[in-house]
Amino acid sequence: MLAGAGLEPDAEIAFIETRQARITAEKAAINAVLAGCRPEYMPVIVAALEALADPAYGYHGPATSTGGAAVFMLVDGPVARDLEIQLGR
Repeated sequence: MLAGAGLEPDAEIAFIETRQARITAEKAAINAVLAGCRPEYMPVIVAALEALADPAYGYHGPATSTGGAAVFMLVDGPVARDLEIQLGR
């Protein structure tokens, strides 16, 4: 899984400031495997985590909401076709 993104296990993918959470490639890869992801998905997972940790996104709101907030991400376009994701159109 880590080879799919060319990452070392201890490489930091993102740091979520408001949660003081360091997301390493190893932890992302473990969760990706448990979710049934293929190694070629790893670059998309890394991009999603980087976006989630971007302060402009404001992850603190959904992370601390008591109103049932959830994060939704959609993979579309050429990368989705290359990875054969969302072929039900």
